[in-house]
Amino acid sequence: MFYSLSVDEDPKPTFLRDQGQCITCHATSRTEGVPGHLMRSVFADRTGQPHYGSGTYSTTQSSPFEKRWGGWYVTGKHGDLRHMGNLISQKNDRLQDLDCEVGANLDSLNNLVSTDPYLQPTSDIVPLLVLAHQLEMHNLLTRGNFEARSATHYDGVMNRALERDEDYVSDSTTRRVSSIGDKILRCLLFADEVPLTSPVQGISTYEEDFEALGIRDQEGRSLRDFDLESRMFKYPCSYLIYSAAFDDLPVMMKKYVSENLQTILKGDPSQDEFKNLSVTDRKNIYKILQETKPGLLEASPSEELSGTK
Repeated sequence: MFYSLSVDEDPKPTFLRDQGQCITCHATSRTEGVPGHLMRSVFADRTGQPHYGSGTYSTTQSSPFEKRWGGWYVTGKHGDLRHMGNLISQKNDRLQDLDCEVGANLDSLNNLVSTDPYLQPTSDIVPLLVLAHQLEMHNLLTRGNFEARSATHYDGVMNRALERDEDYVSDSTTRRVSSIGDKILRCLLFADEVPLTSPVQGISTYEEDFEALGIRDQEGRSLRDFDLESRMFKYPCSYLIYSAAFDDLPVMMKKYVSENLQTILKGDPSQDEFKNLSVTDRKNIYKILQETKPGLLEASPSEELSGTK
């Protein structure tokens, strides 16, 4: 459910429940077809309003850098990489019309905006990278939850109507689970992440604070450890695998994801679509998950979906 809160000062602020306006954007193909989060890049004018005639871009971990963060402030170092952040555009501008050098590699926002009213004087590039992954991952987990529950309900109705065993799982349900389960796995393992062609460095304490929250194995490794040289994380498996959203996936969906995750991590990079994961990456991630999320990788990959509601 979405709620809005007026930005005007009010001695008694009131949250207003959305009557359908929010989900015009926040429940579309951009959010995996379920009510969810949306990170957008726009061509912004001097008031912060988008020039919608110039188009917008959805930002995910697979988005090219040059199409990210239009309408956002961005601080931090990113070498030769360029983005749309910190820029004012004119009506009818297109991507090729923007002078992205102006907004690149900023240590300070002092020449752009007064940061005095805000909690931080920065808009760090590292949490912006993390945010894009986190929103995409949560939307996929929500969709996975919805698909598995919907499919299970449909099977229950049809099983009673056709006098089948109550635990019978239809081919349709298996396909629905595998379809969204494969998307979850690709996002979970950063299969579509755009590589960093220059090192990225924030100018706040975010990196240190974020890593400090990591669950670590006996060798001190965590899925929250950053790389920021050629990719976002040193061990490319999402830290959201520890989240309530992942843990609360219906058994059927969670079983599909965990069993296929195990297969991938034990597999040969030349034999599957996860070319971003080297043999060493797979071994490291497998070991970290074994020690920090017991039980996740113990199921046999050969087990069937049947009877796993």
